[in-house]
Amino acid sequence: MAKLFLTTRLLITTVSAVVISFNASAGNFTKVDNSKSSINFTSKQMGVAVDGNFKKFEANVSLDPEKIESAKGWISIELASINTGSKEGNDEVQGKNWFSVKSFPNARFDLKNIKSAGNGHLTITGDLTIKGKTKPITTEATLKVNGNSAILEGKFIFKRLDFSIGEGQWGDVDVVANDVNIHYKLLLK
Repeated sequence: MAKLFLTTRLLITTVSAVVISFNASAGNFTKVDNSKSSINFTSKQMGVAVDGNFKKFEANVSLDPEKIESAKGWISIELASINTGSKEGNDEVQGKNWFSVKSFPNARFDLKNIKSAGNGHLTITGDLTIKGKTKPITTEATLKVNGNSAILEGKFIFKRLDFSIGEGQWGDVDVVANDVNIHYKLLLK
């Protein structure tokens, strides 16, 4: 009888430890670690891929993996922090024909809806605002939870001319493609 009691007690203790451990690791993520996060882009100029990124952005997020549909958040990107690979390129795209950073210093994505597609895959919809123009965007993403942190990673394509990015001589899509590929990786805590 004592052996049965000890075995039952050990089982209850083990199950309790697993439940407590699960609850401690699964929670509401409310911060983005910018130092371990990235927002990258690829565009094409005369058919050649041009890769770059944005160095400065801030985010506000509330994401509970157990209640994914109730997630809320936004990301604001400082457009002057663009890195195209050259100082000349950085200066050019900050100008009036491109991002016009003096008038529109930030781009912003506002989360509207998030749905689980199973196995950590998500479909995220929201509004992207650049240069005062707002358009709906859908992005496919993955969420990988690891203890007290998670990685939210995804990609989407948007049309630059929908936001008046690359006006004047740069409006020719044979010179600079209309599609811009965005890849993001956010470390949530």
